This record gives sequence, C-alpha cells and structure tokens, in this order.
Amino acid sequence: MLFKEKDASSLKLRAPGPMENWFIGLHDQEQFYAVGATSRIHPPPRTVLSQAVIFAAFGKLISQYAALGISLRGPSKRKPRFARLHKIDLIQVVGFVQLSKDADRNAVVRANLESKYSSPLGDFESTPLWRAVIFLPPSSSNYSEHGIDITFYVHHTIGDGIVACNFPHLFVEALSTVDSASRLSVEPVVDVPILPLEPELETLVKFSMSLPFVLKSFWKEWFPRKRKGLWLGPPIKPGPFEAGHTDLVYSLTTVSALVRVCRVHNSTVTSLLSAILARELLAVLPDAASVSAMLPVSLRRFSKSPKSAPAFGSFVASVTVEMTREKWGPLWDGAARAHEIVKTRLARDARDFDCGLLPFVWDMRETLRARLKSDHEASVFISNVGVVDDSAQAGWHVSRTMFSQSANVHFAPVSISVCTVEGGDMCASFDWRRGAGVSDEFVEKLVTRVGEAIEEVAREASN
Repeated sequence: MLFKEKDASSLKLRAPGPMENWFIGLHDQEQFYAVGATSRIHPPPRTVLSQAVIFAAFGKLISQYAALGISLRGPSKRKPRFARLHKIDLIQVVGFVQLSKDADRNAVVRANLESKYSSPLGDFESTPLWRAVIFLPPSSSNYSEHGIDITFYVHHTIGDGIVACNFPHLFVEALSTVDSASRLSVEPVVDVPILPLEPELETLVKFSMSLPFVLKSFWKEWFPRKRKGLWLGPPIKPGPFEAGHTDLVYSLTTVSALVRVCRVHNSTVTSLLSAILARELLAVLPDAASVSAMLPVSLRRFSKSPKSAPAFGSFVASVTVEMTREKWGPLWDGAARAHEIVKTRLARDARDFDCGLLPFVWDMRETLRARLKSDHEASVFISNVGVVDDSAQAGWHVSRTMFSQSANVHFAPVSISVCTVEGGDMCASFDWRRGAGVSDEFVEKLVTRVGEAIEEVAREASN
C-alpha cells in the first residue's frame, strides 16, 4: 500500500553523507543486502504477544526514531536523498512465522536469514529501510519460558551491527509500555511524525589523513596488486547470489571461561577469534602462505559526543590483520599481535581511516563497480559487537542475540558476526555467498574446526 503525502515539504530531508551514500550504492548494486539481529525475548509470565501488541510497539518506536520512518529517493542516482514517509503499513514490513509444535525453530530462523540475505529487502523508495520477522511460538507454549524470536533487518545506511543488536533493547522498552487498549486492537497503518534526522557520520566525527596514507591509498586503488601466497578466496563474481548461513551458540559458562583466559593473556575475544580463524583457515588451505582478517571497529568513540551518539546510523571503519604461516607461533601470540594492531590503530584517533577518503569519491557507484574487477579485500570479515544488555525490565529479558549480515561481495569470502548478551549466550554467525564464493563444504569444515578450537580454549581456561 502506497501513501501520498499531502504536504510535500514535510518529505524533504538532508542528502546522505559520503558513508551513507557508499552503503546506498552497495545495496543498490546488490553487493550487500542487510545487517540483522535475531533475539530471543522472554516476556513476563502469562504474557501473550499478539499482533496488535507487536504493532503497537513498532508504532511507538517509529514515533521516537526518525531513521525508522524514512525512505530513499533515487537510490540508483549519483546523488540520492532521504525522504520522510507519510505513513507506514506495518503489514508490509513486519512478517510473522507461526512455529509448529515439532518445528526446529533455530532451523526456521536460519532458513529465513538465508532467504532475506539472498535478495534486496524491498523497495526502499516507498517503504522504510528496515524489516522485521516475528517467530511466534506454538500456541500451547509458555511464552515466558519458550521465548519469542524476532529478527530485525536494517539497511546499512541507518544501522550497523551495534544498532541491529541494540534494537531488542529498544523493542523490549516499547513492548513493556504498550497500554491495555492497544493489546486488544491496533491499526497496522501508522503515521510518521516529523522528527529531525540524525546527522551523518562526517558531521559527528572529524577525520584527518596524513599525506603518506592518501598517496598509498590512491596507489593501491590505481595499481592493485595481490600479495603472493595471500588467500583472498575465489575471484569476485558480481550479480545476485544465494546466501549461506550457519551459526555457533555458546553458553554463559563457555563465554565466561573465554573472557577469563583472554584477560590472563591481556587479549580480547575478538583478537582470540581472529587468531583462531587465521589458524584454522591455514589448516584447511595447505597452499596458502598467509590469510588476513578485516576487523570492523566502531567510530562512536571518536564522536564529538560519544555518550550521546545517535541510536541509529553506521559508525564503522575497519582494521586489517594479516597472519602468515611462516611466522605463525602459539595461538596466543597471534591473538596478541591482532590485539596490538587494533589497539595501536585506535590510539591514533580518527586518523587515516579509509572511510575518511569517501568525501573525495566523485561517483560511488562507478567506484563500487570497478572494485568488482579486483580481489576480495581480506580472507575473512570478523565483526564482534561485544556484550549487549539483556534488557531486563518489568519481567522482560533477552537471553540471546544472534548478529548476522549478508555476505559482502567485495570485502571477504566469509563473514563472521559475533554478539554476546550480558549473562546469556554468545552467538557466532557465518555468512557466505553460494555459487559465487566458497563452497558449503569449505565453510562447514572451517566452522567445525573453529567451534572445536573455541571449546578447547574454554576447557583449558576451566582447568
């Protein structure tokens, strides 16, 4: 259902910033589809989450956050614009899956992720830049014990991994304040209020670049050269693709052991995972001399007001860590190197990040198309959003949040996304492109080895 705006002036919003325009181009050219987070929410006892309650909660969020009520005008053009929607039909953007008594809900969720990550989420010129899927428990289930799974998909322009994984907290807040009248009936079509849109990244973070960094960046762009022996996966194949997804889930006991042993070795879980991924990749790639991991880092710490950073928006840059077979030592040596590289990089403030060059890119879409002719930027893409709040309030809480994202055509053949709920589970998602990247068998072998390695480290920490 499309809605005509009576007052066209209320639609006018700012133009996307360089980083936002980059992500719009990625989506428009089908090089990236969405960031997602699947959370298991437990309501208070005897609470039933009806469609009316869920719609009422989304209505509350739309009334509070401008990013949830915007669309794109001319996403395929060199200079697209944001536009405020007049109304949103929640039936268009919030889907419901009723689980049967015998259903494996984790398998149902995985199938939904693969489906959503295999094509664009929708028409973003007439609908908002997000989608949600609610997996309703069997009718005989106790909602409080069973929990209800919800996947929130977001266009990377308005949300990164931290935004997606923080959404359950916002959603629980909204659910816990739905009044009794809304529990009986609510209209699925909601009005979008006139709210100020959050400023772009470049307004909030002051980037600086050294001359050597600029010259080196342009040299790499003009004369790309693959390092001999560095495994970057198969050649990039543009075009639509079928997504592959699998995941590993670890209990609080395992997570606590990992955190303890990382502290002993003055490292982090992200650095440990980087070292494990590198070691296991080299094990399954006997001909590779080295592998590299692209590690996204949050730029919120460099914001002019870090404690009041917007609830929505993408604040990401990346650091690449390369590990060679020749120089490979014990696992914790690799973790220490990864930790030191990231720590040193972040100590330089918002200086010499690739995203700082985006304002100088004349045509984002042409640049993105040109990159399809080169190699992947890294062997693996490892994004760990860290620990998120369990959202415990008024009898509600979240026991797990699984962060995931569609495979990025250009970044790396395999993406690993990690999220840990405070006092709950740690989930690690593996996403890849079927038929255009690595094989399912390759990923399955890698996931098995990584899973065993994580368990081994946790057992050692417990002894």
